[in-house]
Amino acid sequence: MSSSNGECSTQPNGASSSKSKAQAAGGPKRTTVQHQQLPPRPKLVSTYPSADAPRRPSSAQNGTHDDEAAYLPFALPGLHGAEGVEEEQDWVSIITAPAYAPLQSWLTVMQSLIRHPERNSSNILRADILAETPAGSSNVSEMEGARGWEKQWTIRRALLPRRPNLDWKMEQDCSLFYRFRGAATTLVEQQHEHQDDREEEDAEVEEAVVVYTPLIGDASHPKMAISEAAPVTTGQPPPSESYVPFYHPKVRALAFHYLRSANHPSTLNDDDNETFGQLSISLIPFPPTPAFPPTHRLSRVGLSLLTTLHMHTWGDLHSYQKRVHHDTIIPRSLYQDLYLSLKTKYAAELIAGWKEATDPAKHVFEEMGIAAFLIGLWTLSYHQKGEGWQKEIKFVDVGCGNGLLSYILAREGFTGIGLDMRARKSWSSYTPSASLKQWTFQPSTLLLPHHPDTHSEWTNAWLIGNHADQLTPWLPLLATHHRAAGFINLPCCYYALDGTRDFRLLLKTGGASSPVSRNEQYLAYVSQLHERFGWQVELDPLRIPSTRNWCFVGRRRLAVSSEDEDEEMDKRVEEAVQEALRGAWANPASI
Repeated sequence: MSSSNGECSTQPNGASSSKSKAQAAGGPKRTTVQHQQLPPRPKLVSTYPSADAPRRPSSAQNGTHDDEAAYLPFALPGLHGAEGVEEEQDWVSIITAPAYAPLQSWLTVMQSLIRHPERNSSNILRADILAETPAGSSNVSEMEGARGWEKQWTIRRALLPRRPNLDWKMEQDCSLFYRFRGAATTLVEQQHEHQDDREEEDAEVEEAVVVYTPLIGDASHPKMAISEAAPVTTGQPPPSESYVPFYHPKVRALAFHYLRSANHPSTLNDDDNETFGQLSISLIPFPPTPAFPPTHRLSRVGLSLLTTLHMHTWGDLHSYQKRVHHDTIIPRSLYQDLYLSLKTKYAAELIAGWKEATDPAKHVFEEMGIAAFLIGLWTLSYHQKGEGWQKEIKFVDVGCGNGLLSYILAREGFTGIGLDMRARKSWSSYTPSASLKQWTFQPSTLLLPHHPDTHSEWTNAWLIGNHADQLTPWLPLLATHHRAAGFINLPCCYYALDGTRDFRLLLKTGGASSPVSRNEQYLAYVSQLHERFGWQVELDPLRIPSTRNWCFVGRRRLAVSSEDEDEEMDKRVEEAVQEALRGAWANPASI
């Protein structure tokens, strides 16, 4: 009955499963999307045009090498030549590869990667969108040197580092440009008007390029090795590599180029390996301009970026769907900011003072992730009450284990108590900041009438079930009986309400083509318990270092047909307790 963070196996109960299958019509649903079997992805065969000497990226205009129209214009990122440098600045093509997906898939993926740069680098936390300039607000084709390219939109974003103590924020302009075969019609406007005819509308686009222009986002970070004699302002292009953080390539501009084949297929046919054009990545380096063989750092970065594009465009072409969606309850930005704050304040101290025999890093970061989620949830629910809203909240950590989660919440100004059947080594380190007590759960206590005065710690409290093992199915009952304000519940081992490891199988299996895991079946079982005892089910996979990361949230009550809701819920709790006492809970020592 304590939090062990273990992973337990279970065997199905045949009698229960047959009964539950009859109840499953229109019942609980799967927590993940059925696994998709995509066609085998073609191998990415890349070439390095500048392996021996810098080469400019050619465009669709088939001019001679002396024809400037044959190359990507330097003017696209809006840069000026580097001061004090006699060397001519221009684009350098570092890597190219065949495109196995159409332009529309490339556009979809580029839009997604602009909003989620962390998919390209684990050192990036996220991007905050600062501004979006739609098509028609500026006309780059009128800019000197643009040579027929038209800007479709610009997105300015702020790139936030995952380790703010080592890296700094950087801003960036991300702009899409088209070059058309025929009349220069703005494709983006057409797409808004005719979403169903996208393939026909983009037929006139000969090539497209997305240009990333790095901009200074922070000029005062202590890790920046810059000269004080060269003052700069935020929002301006960096004058040297020193202003570019580690997580971004040390370049003045980066271009993702899609060049359509002259005879590109209009629809996907039986040949899944047919190419639609060419993908390439180019850059404007800081001087001097070297060759870029495959072993060069920027060439390896280019290969990584191109590989991501290849994978994601292939998935988009074949209608890939994510199996799991995060951040469905609280915004990702709120969670990440809270997590970074907790990590900065407590991580080093907690890891250094760890007293348990378990891995300190895993447990510290896991508990901080759960704490960040809880604080984010409470922030959304209570912050409108003004300053000091934290005092409106109290919590009961049921099966608190090592007590770390209760300790972090107490350090953050929340009042509560952690309960477990036995004390842990670490408890002495966390008190008196955290209130941690030994407590043994007996289902029969729920048969006694609820008195707010004698259960003051529980009444209107938020209950926390953090991998609480045998107590996991009891969380919604405890919350209902004690009139809790809400709860979170992270299942771990597969315990049923009666104390055994046999629980009802509620999800229909689809055979070998659509298997349902034991974990999904258990989540469906716990979900049904939440509804049975009057709680609206919300479920979110937390961003924590654990395979048991699914979190139930109970913060809204379901409407009950009975006139006396409390009486109806008390009746359901009593029935469940009586059933449990006829099972393994009749002899708690056996559980």
